[in-house]
Amino acid sequence: MSQHLSPERATLYDNFRPIPLLSVRYWIGRLRYRFAYAEIFEDVIALGIQRGEFVAQNCQITAAALVGMLAESLAGPLKKEHAHEHDDLIHSLTALVLRAVGFKS
Repeated sequence: MSQHLSPERATLYDNFRPIPLLSVRYWIGRLRYRFAYAEIFEDVIALGIQRGEFVAQNCQITAAALVGMLAESLAGPLKKEHAHEHDDLIHSLTALVLRAVGFKS
């Protein structure tokens, strides 16, 4: 099949490997977790806006962004060798999230 493709695409096609089923299950689980947390964050953000504690914003977009930001920012710092930094991590992430939602202090 790759003989009908441009040389660049043929190289990509020849190097393609199907994603193992385990990887697919992992990503599906990861998306479920992200969607579940995004729904919770969306409700909290909407409540904060209603109470005048957060600036007006699209709750769904902000919630999804927060979930992604938090998940990715925790990837390295939660390793055992960083255990002594957890208090700093919690403080930093709390401050970051409050800035992201436009907390009115």
